[in-house]
Amino acid sequence: MRAGSLLLAAWTASRAGAIAVGGLLVLNLALYLALSRYFAPALEELERTYIQKQEQVRHQGPGSGAPRTAGEYVRRSRSDLETFRQAIPPQEDFTELIGEIFGLAGQAGLNIAQVKYDPKLIEKQPLLRYGLDFSVTGDYRQLKKFVFSLEQSPRIVAIDEIALQGVGTVAGQVDLKIRLSTIFRTGAP
Repeated sequence: MRAGSLLLAAWTASRAGAIAVGGLLVLNLALYLALSRYFAPALEELERTYIQKQEQVRHQGPGSGAPRTAGEYVRRSRSDLETFRQAIPPQEDFTELIGEIFGLAGQAGLNIAQVKYDPKLIEKQPLLRYGLDFSVTGDYRQLKKFVFSLEQSPRIVAIDEIALQGVGTVAGQVDLKIRLSTIFRTGAP
């Protein structure tokens, strides 16, 4: 008997069974394709990543920089916090900050007419938070240069809010309203 006549005999004997077998064959083929084309490569990538992470952990020694104990983690955190505190300038440097902001605006070809500032004492800390609000007007390139220079400043300055609005009287001119915040150490312990 040939394969074709065998299939014909199975079809005539039980059509439902032949359809079920055919459906199972198609399902099996679909699952095989999904496994080989999607799941197997994804699994291999995860395995490679896992092996790389294991190697990194194995090669970390005592001088690797990663804390190994809770005590070491606490000591490192305290050291990092102290380094951060040392980076905070004293309150007397506020006028230097204002001068730097005006200087950065000048380098970008912008003028600041007025800076409003709002100092607030941070609770339970010898720190003072200054909120600074001001506006500058210029073309987009100038404003972008100014914001970039603020972001690159070595001072601890956060840009809290920026608002751009086109100036209707001059083509290409944009008004930038900006709110910054920074912190200073107070003389209090």
